[in-house]
Amino acid sequence: MKQIVIDVLRNYHTQKINFTYKSTNGWTYLICANDFRHVAGAIEDGRINVARGVVPAGVSAEYSIRKNGNKDANTLYIGQSNDAPNVFRSVLVHESVHASFDLGRIQMPWLDNEAIAYIAQGCYLLSAGADSKVAEQVLLGLKVAEDLQQGNNQSLWIDMLKDALLNDPHYKPYINGDFMGDG
Repeated sequence: MKQIVIDVLRNYHTQKINFTYKSTNGWTYLICANDFRHVAGAIEDGRINVARGVVPAGVSAEYSIRKNGNKDANTLYIGQSNDAPNVFRSVLVHESVHASFDLGRIQMPWLDNEAIAYIAQGCYLLSAGADSKVAEQVLLGLKVAEDLQQGNNQSLWIDMLKDALLNDPHYKPYINGDFMGDG
């Protein structure tokens, strides 16, 4: 499984991802191929683990940051996936965005972190092709990616994506808080 994740992070479609995002607190984030290569390298050298694990129902993968000395953190947990191959790979890209911010010790609003991850996932699917139905946030990330590809950095889809995240019960417990990357 570890090699599958590394291969996805280094594949053609992932390496094409390149966009900027202006956050709610005014910071601008650049997401590019190097972010995914950095995560792949961290997996190779053991700073990030990849493990089959229990993830919430309906979730294919989940990245866990280190909290309160949790030895199982800094791990990309892969659940049982019924997703089509490109959709599953796009989920690995999404979770790797969280890992990249963690490695970079970035502090940012969770809302922006998740929005960026969904946009990266959308960029992957725009390149590789969405080979099955996708969830609302993934579809909105794909719409943002389409706008970015056409040079529109002020996509209205971003606001719709943020609204969808704010109103999704899965994200309610933490979406208004801050992500605290700790390497």
